[in-house]
Amino acid sequence: MANDNSSSNTRIVVWILVLLFIICIGAYFTGFRFDVKNVKAIAPGTVVLGMPIDNVNILINDVDAGKGRVVDGKINLKFIPAGIQKIGVIKEGYWPWQKIVNVRSGESVTLNPILVNKSPTGEVIPPADAEYANIRSKILSEVNNSISTSSDNTVLLTKASTTLKAKYIGENINNAPFPFCTFDFYGETLEDSCVPELVAFTSIEKIRNINFYKNRSDVALIAIASGIYAIELGADDFQNFQPLYKGKSPNFTIGQDGKLYILDEEALLLLHC
Repeated sequence: MANDNSSSNTRIVVWILVLLFIICIGAYFTGFRFDVKNVKAIAPGTVVLGMPIDNVNILINDVDAGKGRVVDGKINLKFIPAGIQKIGVIKEGYWPWQKIVNVRSGESVTLNPILVNKSPTGEVIPPADAEYANIRSKILSEVNNSISTSSDNTVLLTKASTTLKAKYIGENINNAPFPFCTFDFYGETLEDSCVPELVAFTSIEKIRNINFYKNRSDVALIAIASGIYAIELGADDFQNFQPLYKGKSPNFTIGQDGKLYILDEEALLLLHC
């Protein structure tokens, strides 16, 4: 009788251990981690990607996580373990994008990838065109401009030879987006860190003219050497730097129609990007 009770108890213990193992495995694959130092479970967070383009591949720490589904202009990546994570976005025909982010336990962090077409289309505006002279004159006048303000009046860009600075001019610095505010782990005891001004980019070549990319306040458009580039503000280890146009010595302007006009020597182009 004692042996039967012992066997029964052993089976119960085994089943409890199996059940705990299954629960732990399930929790791990849904992003939960265990903090050994503080003896507690750490809930996962969510990464929200602001995406104007659908059908993109998502990478998490360089591992293919499949295709993301865009709903209302966003992709929600749920059950992301709290802590330092590398998020990447890839789409055929576009330059890849990646960013290091601190995912906070139980919270959501928003990232806004830039995906620049590797082969944008465009059209030549001939000198005989009625708008050629006006657009050319506008571009040349803006080469010497040293400041540019974002369309939402929250960020001011300033250039000085090879340095591009960004200043947050919105109402509340504590509500400023990345890169003006960076966030520490978990958000339980450590404070957020925000700065009103930063060096957004340092070049080895002179920066000729500047603006913002597609009405965004976190991505600059700059002309350097033989190219025009979209560059994320904030000189971190994963500052995305994507070429829009390569030529000889191009300069550009954003027209009242919001389109990108490029003057490369005497060639005037309208670039669809």
